[in-house]
Amino acid sequence: MVIPDHNRTPAEQPAILKRLHSDFRVVEVPLIAPWHADDGEYTHVWLDKGGWTTFDAERAIGTFFDLPVQEVGSAGLKDEDGITTQLCSVHRHLTNTDLNAFNACYQGSSIPFLRLRSIEGYAAYPIRPRSLFGNRFGIVVRNLSAATAEWMWDSLKNGFHFAMANYYDLQRFGLPGNPPTNHLIGESLVRQDRKLARRLIKEAGEHDIPPEHDVLEWLEAHHPKILRFYVDAFNSMQWNTLASERFQEAAPKGTHFQLGGMFDLWLPHDLSRCAVEPVLEYESHQWRPETTTPTLRRSRQSVITTRIFTDPPVQDPLHPGQMALSVSFLLPSGGYATMLMRQLLIRFGIPMQVDDGRNASHLDS
Repeated sequence: MVIPDHNRTPAEQPAILKRLHSDFRVVEVPLIAPWHADDGEYTHVWLDKGGWTTFDAERAIGTFFDLPVQEVGSAGLKDEDGITTQLCSVHRHLTNTDLNAFNACYQGSSIPFLRLRSIEGYAAYPIRPRSLFGNRFGIVVRNLSAATAEWMWDSLKNGFHFAMANYYDLQRFGLPGNPPTNHLIGESLVRQDRKLARRLIKEAGEHDIPPEHDVLEWLEAHHPKILRFYVDAFNSMQWNTLASERFQEAAPKGTHFQLGGMFDLWLPHDLSRCAVEPVLEYESHQWRPETTTPTLRRSRQSVITTRIFTDPPVQDPLHPGQMALSVSFLLPSGGYATMLMRQLLIRFGIPMQVDDGRNASHLDS
């Protein structure tokens, strides 16, 4: 990997990501399942969405087809503030007529929208978490000066080999526009401090929970995946902390960067020094209602390598006088595209600003 010149004068204005929902596109790369043309207990169907979390999309699908939310499965969580495509399973034999009926209710010309695009096939089992190879990303980088855009284009145009420190990004810790407290909720659940967990969940205001219900009991009954997600956010915080320490030990030449005011993370100038420990083990917790959460050892890839491709820069109509650049790349499961972009832009000496994509009211694809 050829790293851009660290001595180049940093850009004065930040590069902007997610200015529109269509600036951030994700297409899941699922496992190949033994699908059948017309026989199977579960329908595996492609879901397009924009302005919806995966959790809320699963709930909407379950409600429409009169199924408990637990009967709708997905391999991974996709960004709310983007346009995403992923494979879901529904515990019912759906037909194209069913898809059309659902789309008539949820698909439109504006954000938010849901669309069951097509049936991949039928299977004897649901789609389970983490059962995917990875995701393909298409990202528009806005507000670049002409010189900076040309410099990036010249560096990336032939397929730039890039390595990134595999940190979890802010999406893991809170939804756009909300305080990043998911890991704090998860820690309170791990510590069995249910009073604190209730307060933090209420303050986050992410769930439409009837006021007469206990928030934890309601989530346990209606969407237990969310409670597991909170605990996983705490696990992710622990991994970020461990990885940053290990990276700095292995490669003391580098730079600190702030992640949402929550983490001070280390980015080595030479990540090849960190690749000698390609997988890091860390302490992880699992959510179990009313009991102490069991602890286990998990592992996560410490450094991810990929190739970044780009199209020629174009005028940015949202920032007059500035340029926009479209980049594409593939990441394995668990890798965060915004984290890759943070580190790529740090290498180029360009500050980065992430909007929440709420500026787009219509599908601009």
